[in-house]
Amino acid sequence: MNRYVYYLIFINMVANLVATVPRILVVESKNGVLFSMGLAAISGVIITFITVKCFNNFPGQDLIELLKTRTSKWFSVPVLLYFAVNWYIAGLITLVTFTFILIRFFSPETSIFMFVLSFLLIISYGVLAQTKSLLYMIELTVILFSPFVFLLIVKSYVNDVFNMDFVKVALMHVNEWPSYSAYTASTYLYIGIVNLVVFNRFLTEKIRFGTKQIIIVGVAGTFVLLTTYFVPIGIAGFDEIDRLIYPWISTSDSIRMRFGIVERLLFVFLLIFLAIAVLSIVIHWHVSVKFFSTVFPLKNLKWRDKQLSPALILLLFWIGGIYMVSYLTEHQLFIFTSNFFNLLPLFFAILVIVFFVIKRGVKK
Repeated sequence: MNRYVYYLIFINMVANLVATVPRILVVESKNGVLFSMGLAAISGVIITFITVKCFNNFPGQDLIELLKTRTSKWFSVPVLLYFAVNWYIAGLITLVTFTFILIRFFSPETSIFMFVLSFLLIISYGVLAQTKSLLYMIELTVILFSPFVFLLIVKSYVNDVFNMDFVKVALMHVNEWPSYSAYTASTYLYIGIVNLVVFNRFLTEKIRFGTKQIIIVGVAGTFVLLTTYFVPIGIAGFDEIDRLIYPWISTSDSIRMRFGIVERLLFVFLLIFLAIAVLSIVIHWHVSVKFFSTVFPLKNLKWRDKQLSPALILLLFWIGGIYMVSYLTEHQLFIFTSNFFNLLPLFFAILVIVFFVIKRGVKK
């Protein structure tokens, strides 16, 4: 399988390792979360397989091109708008979540608008970059930070405060019926593959997805899911874990690097996952801007022969991000994110239907 496909899956999994997904899982810890994660691991592999199979029919073509050439405008415009809004919301959730995390754990006295504006300035460069340049940015980030992510995860398991007895208590709930919220939140970790809707343009060969690739994605996803759920429980305990707003962030502060330059793992942990989260937002909003720019091209809006419609759309993204950061509370963000995850099956069903229509080529 092309390495960039792995990168897209990896970025989405790791970015959500510390955000709202762990919170949903620990809240549902007594409502069949283990069964839900098992189903999500199977569903995630199936989603990856179906998505790759859909795009393998059209190597070197993205969803925008396929909709333009193979469907009528009455069909393509609503589809692009629907996907554009979903990708924007996905990036917005990550933006608001990590802004709240930084305010809470880094500098509570700093204005929240300074944090979100700093985020937006950094994100804008990547969102407006060429798609091919963004692929190189993704590769560089994965190469630089994946060893540190692996080290941090290993350190989370191998430390004095991790108690296997708490994990055993959690495992006693394995015979309960699955929770829909836990299932959709767990499945969201696998959804990075659908970013091929834009990035497939630069994958000119068919993506190999055989038994080897299925095992890699399945094992990696299962490991991330189990880590997302069991590490906070193993450190903070099973009975009180659902009271933590950010389980992974809070529990990481209990871990120490005795012989490290920075003893408290929290600061290293936050900086590394912050960089990955920024890249996740860039990917989501880059896709969203591409879709919105196709629906609202504004061809006459130019400056030095450059289209200004992407910059104008990004400005609207800024306004939406600043408003949501100032409007939402952490509890409202949790409810909003849970509802967004719950609509994930509908999102994927629409994607499959769209490819069915594209394959038939209904445009006359």
